Amino acid sequence: MIHLRYESVYTTGQDFNSTGILEISDIALQELVQNALTHRDYSKNSPVRVLIFDNRVEIISPGCLPNSLTIENIKMGNAVVRNNLIVSYASKLMTYRGLGSGIARAIKKQPNIQFENDKDGEQFKVVIPRKNPQ
Repeated sequence: MIHLRYESVYTTGQDFNSTGILEISDIALQELVQNALTHRDYSKNSPVRVLIFDNRVEIISPGCLPNSLTIENIKMGNAVVRNNLIVSYASKLMTYRGLGSGIARAIKKQPNIQFENDKDGEQFKVVIPRKNPQ
């Protein structure tokens, strides 16, 4: 369970019993976690981590981008499948909208997402900034 702040009912015009509005895009969060689980490097003995800080959410996936794939490539929808079997199952079990479409969809819903391909640390990190508490 991820615990994030919900926007205040006073600032959103909702009544007291309404379901809150998540402070970051739920679609972006879902797409990015799915990507981390599906495209991680399973030869690394490390978990996918979702870290929640006061000012950001970080999703850290073991293994950097494969082959010659770059951050600019994935933003444009280019994909290199590292885990063929997992991607095959994920397309049937998870919300799936087409290979290479998840990052673009996440950016569309949350344009301030930052990506870091850490080749030295052999990990890929996504940072989603959070709104400052009021």
